[in-house]
Amino acid sequence: MRGMVSIKYSGDIFALSHSNGCCYFALSVTLESNLRVQWAKHVTLSTRHLIKLDADSRRKLPDVRGKPKRLVLMVQNEGVYEEEQYEKIMRGELSEAPKCKIIEYTAYKMNDQGQMRAALHQLRRGGPYAVLRISSNYDDCKRSGVIYRYDPNLIVHREDGLRQTHAVSVVSFAVEAKAPILECQDSHGRRFGREGFLAVDPCSVKELYSFRVRLSIE
Repeated sequence: MRGMVSIKYSGDIFALSHSNGCCYFALSVTLESNLRVQWAKHVTLSTRHLIKLDADSRRKLPDVRGKPKRLVLMVQNEGVYEEEQYEKIMRGELSEAPKCKIIEYTAYKMNDQGQMRAALHQLRRGGPYAVLRISSNYDDCKRSGVIYRYDPNLIVHREDGLRQTHAVSVVSFAVEAKAPILECQDSHGRRFGREGFLAVDPCSVKELYSFRVRLSIE
């Protein structure tokens, strides 16, 4: 791969077993990398706590459409615990602990070149969180590691009829075969794509967020 303009601040590569868990994986990996870059904090955030925040968000944020956006707002409002601390809290061994909270987030317009440049600049602060449009050729990337390009003629729909999306953590920007790509950490483990990473055409991205974060007890 040529033309890389950032350092990978990715988390551990593993396959997430929770169904429809890409949002939890992508957001936790992105927040962890932001904590490492912005505050030199090396933590593992709790996926179980993110799942609970997601469940709570449907009641607390009924007017916000889409799990990715709701999760971002819940972490901004309430924060997410580190994995070990959350397990202790659930067992009654701890009453309070530091949380990772989003101080500020930016949602980028994908059809604005200036905003895209601004988003890529955020790779220096830990990397953005992306939501991809999914077409059926996405499965080709699983086997071959080819660049994923959303095809509007091959749209995948969920059981509820809505269009399928998929959340990933953006770790770098590169130029490959004279075309720009985003290299993203996926939630399918090392057997997926390029040892757990996915090369994505930027036009396949539906939503893109960057964060300023902190780890503290309120």
